[in-house]
Amino acid sequence: MDEAAKHLHVSISTLRRKLKAQDVTYESLVDKVRKRLAEYLMINSELKSEEVAYRLGYKHPSNFYAAFKNWFGCSTKEYRSDFKR
Repeated sequence: MDEAAKHLHVSISTLRRKLKAQDVTYESLVDKVRKRLAEYLMINSELKSEEVAYRLGYKHPSNFYAAFKNWFGCSTKEYRSDFKR
């Protein structure tokens, strides 16, 4: 959040206040972006799932796998095999 606030040239408290006014949290925005990027990378790249996890900022691939399953209802392997059919 600190980096985002710096990039936007606002304080963290201002960023939080503006997000709250929109009934959005920083965490929910990060999650939404990660989901979209995960979907894009899983469909349009040959990157291994572990590499996708690291590129999305996950320190441990297992956390990415859990998030992916929550977002799409299947594993990364199942997602790719279903998509390529």
